Amino acid sequence: MATPTFNANQSARVSNPSAQSGARSPISYGRKMERVLTSLVWLYVPISIALIVAWAVDDTSLLRENVWIKPLKFSISIGLSGAAFVWILRRVPSNRTMRIATFASAAALFIEQVLITTQAARGVRSHFNMTPGIDSTIYSAMGNFVGIVWVATLVLAVSLSRRTIHDPVLKIVATSGAWLVLLGASVGFIMVAVSKHSIGAEDGGPILALVGWNRNVGDLRPAHFVGLHGLQALIVVAWAARQQKWSTPQTLSALTSASVVIGITCIALTMQALSSRSVASPSTLLVALLAAAAGFATRKTL
Repeated sequence: MATPTFNANQSARVSNPSAQSGARSPISYGRKMERVLTSLVWLYVPISIALIVAWAVDDTSLLRENVWIKPLKFSISIGLSGAAFVWILRRVPSNRTMRIATFASAAALFIEQVLITTQAARGVRSHFNMTPGIDSTIYSAMGNFVGIVWVATLVLAVSLSRRTIHDPVLKIVATSGAWLVLLGASVGFIMVAVSKHSIGAEDGGPILALVGWNRNVGDLRPAHFVGLHGLQALIVVAWAARQQKWSTPQTLSALTSASVVIGITCIALTMQALSSRSVASPSTLLVALLAAAAGFATRKTL
C-alpha cells in the first residue's frame, strides 16, 4: 500500500473555511512572505556586483577609503544576514508576528542600503553626517530605519526563544543566533551616542585594509561585526558538526561553546574599543577574556 503524502496547501484548504472562500490562509501567506524575503536577499547579489564594478572604475576616496567600499560591505553583510534569517524561517514554525518582524527588518535594511549607496555616489559620508540639508535628513532617516531593525530583531529573538522547536540543534542556532545579532546591533547605539566609530580620535585615521577599522585607536565596528554575524557562525558550526557526523549532544555542546565565545568576544571588543585601544593591539583584558572563552569551549566540546 502506498504511503499517503501530506500536502500543506491541501490541508489548509480543507481545514480552513477561509481558504475555500478564496481568502489567504496563514500557510499561503507565510510562503508568499518567504518568497518575497528570498527575492530581496538575492537582490543583494547584483547590487554587490555593481558596487564592485563601481569600486574598480571610480577611485574617489573618503576618510582614506574608496567611497564604494562601505556600501559594498553593507550589501554583503545584509545579504548574508538576510539569507541566515530566511534559512531559519524555512525551518522554524513561524507566526504572523515573526514574519512581519522579519519583513520589516528586511525592508528597513534595504532602504538603509539605498541611502548609503546614494551618499557614496554623492561622495559624502552617510553615517554621522549632520551637515544641514539633505545630508542630515538622510542620516536621521537611517537612524530611524536602524531603530526599526533593532526592534524587529528583538521581537524575533523573543519569539524564537518562546517558540516550540523540536529539533534542539535548530533551537539553539535560532535563539542564540538571534540574541547575538541583537547584541551586535546594540553596539550601534554607542556609535550613535558618540557620533563616530572611533574612540580616542576622530574617524579618518589610519585604517586596516578592506574592513576600514581604525588601527591606531579604539573602534566599535569589530564588536558590531562579530555580534551581527553570530547567527551565520552558528549555522556554519551546525553544518560542520553534521558533516562530521557528530552526535546531538556533541553538536549542542559545540553550539553552546560557540555562542559563549562569540558573545564574550563581542563584549570584550566593545570594552577594548571604549578604552581607546585598537583591535590591532589587543589589551590584556581582551586576551584574558578570549582565553577564558576558549577554555570554556574546549571543556564543553571534549
